[in-house]
Amino acid sequence: MRHIIFIIIAAIAFCANDAYAQTATADDTATVMTRAEKRKARKAAKQAEKLRKEKEKQEKKLWEQRLDSLQFELALDAIDDMHFVIVADRIRFRRGYTVNVNESTNFVLVQGTDATVQLALERGFSGPNGLGGITVEGTVTNVEKRFDKKGNLIFRMMVHGTAISADISFTLPKNGSSCDVTVSSNFYPVSLTFSGELKPYNTHVFQGRTIR
Repeated sequence: MRHIIFIIIAAIAFCANDAYAQTATADDTATVMTRAEKRKARKAAKQAEKLRKEKEKQEKKLWEQRLDSLQFELALDAIDDMHFVIVADRIRFRRGYTVNVNESTNFVLVQGTDATVQLALERGFSGPNGLGGITVEGTVTNVEKRFDKKGNLIFRMMVHGTAISADISFTLPKNGSSCDVTVSSNFYPVSLTFSGELKPYNTHVFQGRTIR
């Protein structure tokens, strides 16, 4: 009788061990599958984030292109109306020497047939205009406007006044509003280049004393 009971207990123990082994194997397999799925999910998430960033970048670039195109059209309208101002944040002198300047006091302004050129270095001396430079006004003549093959606008005019006789020219790049304005005049011994934005003349600028 004891022998039979021992055999039954041994059989039960064997079955229990086998069942446990099968369960453990199943759990291990489930764990491996879960890790694989997690890696796959992480990879998919990274790819989705990459695509999202690329889409945002493309949308931002498209928006900037549309804004540049709009600013270009506004600049063209202002030039056609002859009411515009180039506000300079840099001025280049002889041999490429460049200084950063205040754009509200350094500009080339056109209002119909009148033009104003102002240089204001503000380096501790007042100058004739009280701003460390010179302000001159004159009448616009000999206006030339044309587009090159790339769609850039090439503009040129003469300005004559009491203290100025100048040849002023610039090229406005297609779909842009920044330009370099070259001023070759009698009020400064060498050509000056005003670099900045061309805007319709509703921009605030501060004008100093004008030589008359």
